[in-house]
Amino acid sequence: MREKEKERMKEIINAKNLKLLPLVKSENGGRVVEILEACFSKSPDWLDKHCEPRADQKNLDGLSMVEESGLTRHHVKKALREICVHYKSVSEYIKAPDKFQGYYYCSYLDVKNHYRTRYFRNDTLVDSHLEALWDAQSIQLETHSAEGKSEQKAT
Repeated sequence: MREKEKERMKEIINAKNLKLLPLVKSENGGRVVEILEACFSKSPDWLDKHCEPRADQKNLDGLSMVEESGLTRHHVKKALREICVHYKSVSEYIKAPDKFQGYYYCSYLDVKNHYRTRYFRNDTLVDSHLEALWDAQSIQLETHSAEGKSEQKAT
């Protein structure tokens, strides 16, 4: 995706729009995608994030999911199940032939590294779905804009 398109795409990355993505089933899911996308825009390869606040949270990518989203732990976990395949260990992740299994993200719990959850982004799938959403939003905006202009001419 080109830089100009990435900048324009940021305009649609919000929970209300993201709930329109095929894998997202709720506005909470959209909120979690919004958080992950913001983190991945700063650290595109991977990110470490806890679900809940922890005392040893320093050196992670911002706040926990619960703190950033304002959702409960239960709602964050439920939203993550919509969009992310989770592996219980690094070795389980490494052994998986298809890391993403059709999801936007995958993650594993790194027990040896302070129980951090490391997330990875399925760039091809996420980008294609965001582009499709962007195209749909652009068409809607153009349609509403054209309708508004024709109404102004009629009056």
